[in-house]
Amino acid sequence: MISVTNEHTEMSSIETDKIRRTVHKIPVESFEQRPGVVMRRPFPTWEQTSLDPFALLDDFSVHLPGGFPRHPHMGFEKVTYIVEGALQHEDSTGGTGVIRAGGVHRMTAGRHIYHSEMPVGREMTRGIQLWVNLPRRMKQAQPSSHAVQSDELPTVSFTGGQMKVIVGSGSPVSLHTSMVFYDVSFDDDAVAHVPIPNDYSTAFIYPIDGPGCRVQNERLQVGEMGELSAEGDLELCGETGFRALVIAGKPHHAPIHVFGPYVE
Repeated sequence: MISVTNEHTEMSSIETDKIRRTVHKIPVESFEQRPGVVMRRPFPTWEQTSLDPFALLDDFSVHLPGGFPRHPHMGFEKVTYIVEGALQHEDSTGGTGVIRAGGVHRMTAGRHIYHSEMPVGREMTRGIQLWVNLPRRMKQAQPSSHAVQSDELPTVSFTGGQMKVIVGSGSPVSLHTSMVFYDVSFDDDAVAHVPIPNDYSTAFIYPIDGPGCRVQNERLQVGEMGELSAEGDLELCGETGFRALVIAGKPHHAPIHVFGPYVE
């Protein structure tokens, strides 16, 4: 297994009996949600349900006058990872601040929270927002939020690239669900060995930039999401300039119902 610290460290080889493969490719199309907001939503859609424990995944690009003014949430936690630009957040717990590229904001909606997220300046802001269902016993949890900037997150090097740990070993971001969230990027054609615990049986890859990659000879590229098989680590063969998010979690084995800003 990889030992991750907040230092820029080397990624060692992973010995594993199983390597995950792509079992389902999900096409992802963009649409204008409102003026100034372009959205890509791999799930949930009419064709693709939520992936327990993950309720929703949005890839948004926003510029003024667009944004996400004050609105409510309930019943889940969200992880907002900024790919480009910056986002100003405020919420009803008193949390406020600016998250810049490479930073992340974790918010536990729990029993109820109000918040807003607005782009900073005139440039485009791109972010990834993941909604993570709360276990039934935590649905009425006290709302809270936590912002972490890019330099506070651990990065692991491998030959030909690097992996930033958004959620996982060494990251200060924690949730009520057992999960990992990695940003894997390639400077050259290379192979990244990504550790995923076997009980994190829900796992997927979401490409965000560059030409493409292969997972067990199945090619993935921007505009697609790859749902992975249930056990083993991941061997990601990336091309120069490729970048993808790898996300996996332990299911709660409970129904997920997304009703607007709420998850029941």
